[in-house]
Amino acid sequence: MSARASSFYESGKFVVSSPPVTRKRCWDYPSWSPMQATGAPDTERAGDQTSAWASLETDKGLEWLELDYAPALVANQVRIRETYNPGAVTGVVLFDEQGKVLADIPVKDTSKQAPTFLVVEFPLTPRPVARVKVALNTSLVPGWNEIDAVELVGPKARGWATHARASSSYAFKSIEAFPATTSTGSR
Repeated sequence: MSARASSFYESGKFVVSSPPVTRKRCWDYPSWSPMQATGAPDTERAGDQTSAWASLETDKGLEWLELDYAPALVANQVRIRETYNPGAVTGVVLFDEQGKVLADIPVKDTSKQAPTFLVVEFPLTPRPVARVKVALNTSLVPGWNEIDAVELVGPKARGWATHARASSSYAFKSIEAFPATTSTGSR
């Protein structure tokens, strides 16, 4: 499938996941978790905001953010809301409801200013898209490359992600700040 928008290698096997969302509020999920990229955008301004997804580390290379859509829909566009250090997206993979790849779309992300929507256009999918995987190369743009939302758009419908997973998440840094203790309060 051709598109206006680099193939990527799936990095890491570590997956961060959370239950589905119907309406996102940034405080419902850990700061910078993949679930922050579900629902409509809620990061109003550019910067390192807890209401957007961020990988565990900066400038470490290949990362991915995978999002589910319910209901699935026939699409010809993905809109990625980049809110901090945009320009690191390298590809988008579309999956149908059976998990089969519908399209693997290379992306040349030339975004420079945040917040912005990176619009990836492609031919209309033959079947409904249920999942989108966004690939990033975090070494392309220094600093945190944060994503607030990903919209799937078709000629008859559009939708925001209801669930998300990622290769890594800075949410774990904030969890590590609170070490586990025993019932007596000691480690």
